[in-house]
Amino acid sequence: MIRTSGALMLIVGALAFGGPPAAADPLPVVSPEAAGLSAERLAMAGAKLEADIAAGTIPGAVLTVLRGGKVAYQKAFGIADGRAGTPMAEDSIFRIYSMTKPVTSLVVMQLVEEGRILLTDPVSKYIPSFADPVIGVEGVDEAGDPVLADEIPAAREPTIHDLLRHTAGLVYGATGRGAVRDIYFDTEITRAIMPNREMAKTIGEAPLAFEPGTGWEYGRATDVLGAIIEEVEGRPLSEVFEARVFGPLGMVDTAFWVEDEADRARVAQPADSPLGGREFMLKADRKPSFESGGNGLFSTAPDYARFTAMLMNGGTLDGVRIIGERTLAFMTSDHLGAIPHGAPEGVKSLGYLPGPGYGFGLGFAVRLAEGEAPFPGSPGDYFWGGGGGTYFWVDPAQDLAAIFMLQGARQGQHYRPLLRSMIYAAITGMPAD
Repeated sequence: MIRTSGALMLIVGALAFGGPPAAADPLPVVSPEAAGLSAERLAMAGAKLEADIAAGTIPGAVLTVLRGGKVAYQKAFGIADGRAGTPMAEDSIFRIYSMTKPVTSLVVMQLVEEGRILLTDPVSKYIPSFADPVIGVEGVDEAGDPVLADEIPAAREPTIHDLLRHTAGLVYGATGRGAVRDIYFDTEITRAIMPNREMAKTIGEAPLAFEPGTGWEYGRATDVLGAIIEEVEGRPLSEVFEARVFGPLGMVDTAFWVEDEADRARVAQPADSPLGGREFMLKADRKPSFESGGNGLFSTAPDYARFTAMLMNGGTLDGVRIIGERTLAFMTSDHLGAIPHGAPEGVKSLGYLPGPGYGFGLGFAVRLAEGEAPFPGSPGDYFWGGGGGTYFWVDPAQDLAAIFMLQGARQGQHYRPLLRSMIYAAITGMPAD
């Protein structure tokens, strides 16, 4: 196990959610055929991963496919650590980066269910530096470098709702140039070495990149949500996650660092590269001062499968309810509507990461149509991924989910449509009762 104070937090979580959880037995396993899947076609997906590992494209991976909340396929491939020669295992530990965001978003919605937060609350209610925000107007100097041309008062403050759906006007500082991005980069925001609430305070002191509610841009919004959770709960984010999610779900290997030295041998590593090696990734062997609600967690395929199975089951697992069924349905509905799918004109942007055919809910990209996206899916399916190569999606219409764990920041995007196409091709019918 890689977390701390698990027994205490499990008890706290049980009291908060209506009784002690059942022992965290592995998820039930079913044959592909009983799950309405072709074993032969799932094997083709595994063969593709094996071929890419043999070609040196990726070092290794773990793929899990759930149908009806049961494990229909789970296999580890390749090497977890090329330097040590450690083979990949089903319980290898991965830096899941932005797959932390759905966890943080869910905890925010737990607090909404308890009446402790409203989606309409201004962020400044919890982080005062967000009061009286200004919009940074982008410009360039004589050398063509970005500069802040002006600051104009925002028409309104960003809300909790804006943070959850990435419409608050926040950005990331290490992803491209821009006047507001450079402010993030030139402060300690990008270095991410401050405690959560201090980080959120510093973000609030920077100008917004655009008027809240007028566009979508990926940024530090979920990190601010993590700080708000701490402000409401009065304890560190790691303790809140343990009490509310990890303990009740039996996610024994999910945390902000790998505390047990023996467990660090299980950490999956990227292939050595001057630009993408392990030295550029989250450190497993140190407790961070900044417990990032946006991208800070380590986890395993079995652990994240438990989180995913809870989502598939409408918010429960092993008799323990984590989130209300209708609250989850609300989270996995589109919340953008007429809001443009991207940043307003003139704002330096990463682009609309959910891609065509998808809106955005509260922590997830949400599919709007059968077509449009360049990979199969169903209206209402939802997903997110991590910058280190990890990815998951849930398709309620097909009672299907998959979790893909890879440690390779430059390879992850390639496998998302590839595995979607191969796994949907394996569907032969609905799972047997």
